[in-house]
Amino acid sequence: MKIKQLVREQYQELCPYSAHKCDTYDQIDFKIKRAVETGRVTNTYPYRIVQYHNLQFVVSGDTVVNMSKNSDYAYVSEDRKQSYERKFYKIVV
Repeated sequence: MKIKQLVREQYQELCPYSAHKCDTYDQIDFKIKRAVETGRVTNTYPYRIVQYHNLQFVVSGDTVVNMSKNSDYAYVSEDRKQSYERKFYKIVV
């Protein structure tokens, strides 16, 4: 999955506390990918829109092209996040 530089900048602006904990863009990319993979898909046409807590990601094909905050809320459990982390780190290692 590709992530546009604009989305990284939006993440740093909209989630400063979370982004501040990251040392590199790779760590920010991991958080964005985790949000897109574990979030709830709310729309599929013309773009896939994924809601992760109060963040909304717009995915076109295999690229995250935009993100924003909104008032909708999609709960994602800690178990689901940990499951994604185990899968991700198993692939990386």
